[in-house]
Amino acid sequence: MNPQEDKILILSTEDKEGGAVMRTMNIVEALRSEGYNTALLVKKKHTSLPYVYEVPVPPRPSRIHRFLKSLCASKKTDICREADQKYCVFYHECETAQVYSSELVASTSPFVPTLIISCMTKEFVNTTTLLELHKLWNVPIMLDAYDMNVFTGACHVVWDCKGYETDCTNCPAILNIARRKEVSESFAIRKRNIDEGKMGVMIASEWSATKARMSTLFHDKVICNMGMWVNTDLYNNKNRDIAKRIFGIPTDAKVVFTGSEDIKSKRKGVQFFFKSLVALWEQLEPSLREKVYVLLAGNSIEEMREKIKNLPPFQYKLIEYINDSRLLALTYQAADVFVCPSQEDAGPQMVAEALASGTPVVGFPTGIMYDQSFVINGETGYVVDNNNTEQMGAAIAKILSYNNASYNAMSKKCRTIATQKLSVFYSLKQFQNFDFSNLYQEITQ
Repeated sequence: MNPQEDKILILSTEDKEGGAVMRTMNIVEALRSEGYNTALLVKKKHTSLPYVYEVPVPPRPSRIHRFLKSLCASKKTDICREADQKYCVFYHECETAQVYSSELVASTSPFVPTLIISCMTKEFVNTTTLLELHKLWNVPIMLDAYDMNVFTGACHVVWDCKGYETDCTNCPAILNIARRKEVSESFAIRKRNIDEGKMGVMIASEWSATKARMSTLFHDKVICNMGMWVNTDLYNNKNRDIAKRIFGIPTDAKVVFTGSEDIKSKRKGVQFFFKSLVALWEQLEPSLREKVYVLLAGNSIEEMREKIKNLPPFQYKLIEYINDSRLLALTYQAADVFVCPSQEDAGPQMVAEALASGTPVVGFPTGIMYDQSFVINGETGYVVDNNNTEQMGAAIAKILSYNNASYNAMSKKCRTIATQKLSVFYSLKQFQNFDFSNLYQEITQ
């Protein structure tokens, strides 16, 4: 693409720091830094950035429509298994109805784009809206698959469900069997829209690419791995010597860090992290145990405080979910090891950010940890068998037991891997080298 000619429109439900939205903001800022005329359209604007535009709220629906919508929402627990976290479906994200129309989106855009990238657009736009924009402007569309919702019927993660490989018939996430037809109908609409609009998908890891190729939505479409878009200027290793003191932790302490925006979520695996701490206690030398601080960041901290009462007597520091990226960057640098116990995740972004901060990672084989291209055993951390908390505890213990020379070598390798393969600079190269006209060609490989 040519920065002097191309205009890139990016869609997202909101603009803010933290979580999956941070990836979107990194994409926008990276493209603008390269001179691309880039605008971000959102449902809800939080920042004062001049290139972010809030799409006006659609006209208020009729009283009957509002009543039916509230009635449907009140029965959501009877419809979807989100409550027990066996599945994670965006039931309200079905394609059978639009939230924001293409007319509203088009009238808000500051230009006619030459490319649209649709990111996290929950309760904002769907593929029906995107297809209409494609027809209006004759513009290629890429869907950013930071999670699996893009190439499934409506699920954030799929666990062991194979429905997205065919047509999402008899969706197991929907309790009310009579309502399952809506999911398969939605899937069919999504497939027609993606086929007609020849939409491609941007993914963050080969794990995601494998899942996307299994989906009937994208098995014959363009799938481009553009990486993690991590800001390695922000997430760096320059303050590791002072970071512990910022959190009131002794400089000779050994810090184990984990965190998540939704720390209670089953797929984030905090329950496995807690079990690994038991294994860690058993494997550490007594003189090292008293130096270990466990740093836990996320929501529901008070609930977590109750749970750690039954854990080994390490020093614990619990902090609320960190929205400030600069503070989060220091948190990674304060840690000697970052633990990612996620069960299913297309990223996770925190793994890439930790590596960029020079912090080794221990985790299960999911997302960017799946193929061990980034978290390399013995070099930048350890990938342990799924759900194996004994291995996880042993891997953490091994890193904490390194002498200074061995640890510094591992930390340096983490930073090198991140800057070379996970940074916005790497992703920009992938973006600039990608021929978006391929979206209109048959993929035979």
